[in-house]
Amino acid sequence: MTTESEKLNSGKLIFNIIAVGLIRLLMKNKIDFDQAHFLLFSPSALSRVEDNNTLDEFKMIIAKALELEDIRRLVGEEAYQNELKALEDELCEHLVYSDYEDMHKASRIITSLGIVENLEVKPKDNKVEVIAIDKPNTKSKN
Repeated sequence: MTTESEKLNSGKLIFNIIAVGLIRLLMKNKIDFDQAHFLLFSPSALSRVEDNNTLDEFKMIIAKALELEDIRRLVGEEAYQNELKALEDELCEHLVYSDYEDMHKASRIITSLGIVENLEVKPKDNKVEVIAIDKPNTKSKN
């Protein structure tokens, strides 16, 4: 049985999916470290995660990811790939998800991306609330 502390809320699920995806892309050399840094593995992202109690468990993931470029440059490709695999394994251990209400919220967030001009995502009661700031994009039929 999954305990409350083991459950992922929608924000954690989305973070986890993005982080695993970025790591897989790095492993396959489909993106470079600068792109992953821009998207998630940056000091500013680490600061935001440190300020967000619901994502607390991901602080060490980002901190370790910040060292990836140095590992590759100083220790070599094999050590870099091993560290990526270790990060991926650590993230996958956290993927215990049994709350279908939060899963539905995560799905709504993910599938709303690109439909709404601007989304505001903010924590609310240890969960993520998404608010559409602009009206949905509508395609004109001309």
